[in-house]
Amino acid sequence: MKLKRPFYYSQAKYYDLIIPSKAKEYCAYIDEKIQSLGFNKQAKILDAGCGTGTYSAELAKIGYNVIGVDLSDELINLAIKKNSFNNLRFEIADLKNISSDNQFNIILCRGVLNDILNDEDRDMILSNFSNNLLPGGILIFDVREWENTKIKNMRNKVYEKEVKIDGGSLKFTSISELDNANKILKVKETHLITQNKREEIYEYDFRMRCWTIDEIEERLVKNNFTDIVFYNDYSFSKDDITNDKITVVARKRI
Repeated sequence: MKLKRPFYYSQAKYYDLIIPSKAKEYCAYIDEKIQSLGFNKQAKILDAGCGTGTYSAELAKIGYNVIGVDLSDELINLAIKKNSFNNLRFEIADLKNISSDNQFNIILCRGVLNDILNDEDRDMILSNFSNNLLPGGILIFDVREWENTKIKNMRNKVYEKEVKIDGGSLKFTSISELDNANKILKVKETHLITQNKREEIYEYDFRMRCWTIDEIEERLVKNNFTDIVFYNDYSFSKDDITNDKITVVARKRI
């Protein structure tokens, strides 16, 4: 079955099994970073592209006031079902046009911005983030860095994972290749669901456009951000961008 939309839209219940999460560790790091930048637990956080709300919930547990938004109503419905905190709510929203009555101290955006392929949309989202942040507010996001993505892809083009589900298993296979001219990572994913002695196969292709350090800095400055710092997304080491994924922290100009 060839899907027009990614697997986790049609089979959202398996999202958390396939998408690995280090939410507890990452949110502890975010908490430390937020406090080091002068904010306390009264800070309002927007989790932009929240998926099933895993990171939103961890931040709410720590004590922050959190709103999670995502374009997928399937994922938002799951987020609402599995998370119930008085200081947490979820909404369906397009990151290019977030219309919120709130302005935020912190915006967190994980696993999203690589999917934005054209320049106009990238600027539109960063502009929208800037507009929804209070002066001096912090933007934290992760992206794939192009040079290190090329190195990783040369080493390993195939990723496989198998997980247990009710009545069977789900096998996930990802095969990637590079479009060097456009800094695109092309991915073909196959999901084989074996359940109650029946098999279903879902396949889809998608593309991610990686970021360069120069592009990140240029777009952030253009959209009123300053104090830009890069971190290793795996170790959280400052200015260590030797892995394919990096975390970026920037402050909105006052």
